[in-house]
Amino acid sequence: MHKVIKLACLFEMFGLADCAAELLLKYRAEVGGALDLDACLNLLTPPVDGRQTSYREYTARFEADPASFYPAR
Repeated sequence: MHKVIKLACLFEMFGLADCAAELLLKYRAEVGGALDLDACLNLLTPPVDGRQTSYREYTARFEADPASFYPAR
């Protein structure tokens, strides 16, 4: 469990917050007792339109309109 958390921290330190979030989600059952997983995911979530959002809001927005996450041509 601690190795998973350490690896997630390393991912974030090297600018790979998406990998850190995916790792924490994959091992949710193992790390859930050691840390507040929702709070960690919220910290890893990038701002949208200059506003910090929760991980749940971020994923819901992506599912509703994935094209809005890509630059316009």
